[in-house]
Amino acid sequence: MEIAPEEEFLTARCTLGEPAAFDSLAHIYGARLYGFIRCALPARAQVWENLAVRTLAICLKQLHPFDEKVPLSVLMMKRIVEILDKEAAGTAKDDEASFSTDPRLAWIRKSIYSLPLEDRYYLLLRDQMDFSQEEMAFILGLSEETVKARLTQVRQKFHQTLHALLSARKS
Repeated sequence: MEIAPEEEFLTARCTLGEPAAFDSLAHIYGARLYGFIRCALPARAQVWENLAVRTLAICLKQLHPFDEKVPLSVLMMKRIVEILDKEAAGTAKDDEASFSTDPRLAWIRKSIYSLPLEDRYYLLLRDQMDFSQEEMAFILGLSEETVKARLTQVRQKFHQTLHALLSARKS
């Protein structure tokens, strides 16, 4: 994993207490991380509204600039997954019903929200957030091999569910 020079520079400025640097990082990562939260738990996305910014603040307090070997975006996503696992466990029911968008995507959405929350992480981190398997392994606290195997299993489960829903619709 490589840390972008701009991120190192902004992180260093944040640790020196520059509000403009914090605002820049919040702008860069806030919407992206909130998008992940909204897709993982749409029924309660508003409850988690400030989680992305709070997580940035927590990560920056714990960070030592230029000593980190992991990009801030990966550290923040790891922290968000930990918080969601701890505080949202067992609350992921009925998410599909609360997520209203294009009706043509309803079957895909229904397939995604039929998966347990931890399985959604694999699809969202890889296919929506575009994290590498190495980054996902760090975020989820697993080996790369485990992430690769679980991602394959989750994708198969998603495709089977989608196929079953579409087949039932045609009947």
